[in-house]
Amino acid sequence: MNQATWTALLGFLSASVAGILAIWKMNVAKTVSADKDFITMYNELMKSNNKLIEQNAELTAELQKAHASIETLTKRIKDLEDKLGYER
Repeated sequence: MNQATWTALLGFLSASVAGILAIWKMNVAKTVSADKDFITMYNELMKSNNKLIEQNAELTAELQKAHASIETLTKRIKDLEDKLGYER
């Protein structure tokens, strides 16, 4: 092969390698961007989940208070019924 053929072949190989590296770089950039988006979404979901856990704890506490109040009222009603001689 003469020098012009080698030069053309090396130029073609260089362009091919540069193209492959450019495609790889774009794919890596897309992957990193997708990973950042996923991490951002995951963090937002975790914040939302933590808020829901807090709200659940608050609602559970209110429910327990309401249950205790119902038990107290039920006991008072039963006591009043017993005093009045009411039979069920």
